Amino acid sequence: METNGGSSMETDPIRSSHQVEDRENPALEGLREEHRDRPARQRARDAEPRGVAGMDAGSVRNPAHWVPDRDVQALAAVRDAHRDRLLRQHARDAEARLVVGNDDLARDIRIALKEMVPDMDARAAKYLDQMRRRADRLIHLSHVTWDKIDFKPVAPAPMAADGEFWWANTDYWSPPGIGVSWETDGLHFFGTRNYDDDPLWAGSAGALARFELHANRRPPSASGRYASAPAIELFGKITGFTGLWHWLWAADDKWCKCWLNLRQTAYQLTPGTPTVLASASNSISLFEEENNGRAVDAFLPGFRPMPPLQFGLADPGLSIWIDLEVRFDIQMEGWSCISFSPERNPMNSVLLRTFQWKVQPI
Repeated sequence: METNGGSSMETDPIRSSHQVEDRENPALEGLREEHRDRPARQRARDAEPRGVAGMDAGSVRNPAHWVPDRDVQALAAVRDAHRDRLLRQHARDAEARLVVGNDDLARDIRIALKEMVPDMDARAAKYLDQMRRRADRLIHLSHVTWDKIDFKPVAPAPMAADGEFWWANTDYWSPPGIGVSWETDGLHFFGTRNYDDDPLWAGSAGALARFELHANRRPPSASGRYASAPAIELFGKITGFTGLWHWLWAADDKWCKCWLNLRQTAYQLTPGTPTVLASASNSISLFEEENNGRAVDAFLPGFRPMPPLQFGLADPGLSIWIDLEVRFDIQMEGWSCISFSPERNPMNSVLLRTFQWKVQPI
């Protein structure tokens, strides 16, 4: 597998204003300079909503695909608005869990037991320490190996054919602990996110690939409507782990949940506000572990059609833009972790590949 030194893509790291935590990612060593402003990161950490994941973010561009500055600014506004919506959704999820999970009765029982058994905390700590050492063997399970599969580079041709959506750029993001790396075979998500606290932690790792069909390359349609049916490839395995739950020693909830969300949105950059022509999405539960004290694996599907669209045009003289979003929504609570690869590098990690496709006149 080649590194992005052998790719024709241009990597453009972007640090989100919501980034709150440093992490060691050997594959992202080029971003290390941006980790030195610790006072700024501390201010961001203090401002972060409780139980909400900060995000590292970046972008990779197709250097052969020129986009006017005006459109670049409009697309950046679309990206930032989407990222803000994600953070607000994660905040709502965490807040809802704080309300629903407020179990005063269980807390009062534990307080009473501590009064009856003065060394209960010490006993619990000893017992849980033994369980944690055993759990380490479950957390770091062997991952699927792709070494024998020869993935061809996904770099598109310098110019798309008539009627074909042309790849422009891919934005990506991830929470602390999960790294992202663009390689010639696609976008890799890797690393492990560990958590061990009572408030629900909500976050996501994902990518948004953007494609353009120029007006002069668009085939005619007698009805004025079009269909878009792209597909992606998604390889690898995600492992979720929840620690021991025990009514006496460890009665706090342990959650590890992950959903795969797929979305296709078609729009045009009309003056003022972009006009959405159509949007479709679906969500697939990969695992929803609650207090099971085990590790589970979710194997990704390989070839996967995106939700299809049919749409008309707001302005026939403008390009059609398509956003393909592939997002892993994650919720964790208590002793838990989620892993996208066995090591802190892209080897044997989750791999996302997107491709150009043709529009279909209806």
